[in-house]
Amino acid sequence: MQRNKILCFFATIMIAAVTIYAVFRGGGVSFGQLAESIRDASVPGIALSCISMFGFIFFEGEALREIVFHMGYPTKHKDAFVYSAADIYFSAITPSASGGQPATTRGRRERVSWKFSGCDQTSAESSGT
Repeated sequence: MQRNKILCFFATIMIAAVTIYAVFRGGGVSFGQLAESIRDASVPGIALSCISMFGFIFFEGEALREIVFHMGYPTKHKDAFVYSAADIYFSAITPSASGGQPATTRGRRERVSWKFSGCDQTSAESSGT
């Protein structure tokens, strides 16, 4: 399991590096302009932006956790944060009509056994489907 996590980590780093390279190679922004923007950035502004970003993810996760709790599926705070972050990630990289939401749902189902009516994994396994 640990080896798999390490491989996934390096795969993520490689994908991020290729994405960043493609963005800079395609024009629009150069490394020099990015470095200049970072130098000129306001430290309090960056701090507030990071706090806002994590706050958005946290509160969306808490809203999701509260909704599924009232449906009878208690979820940990950490899992709700991960669900929210995955939702934002998939929604950002895919148009809504082409797979962002199904990919998010699949990630949730793999992490926790959600047994909604019609999607009960145990009944699907026992029926051979």
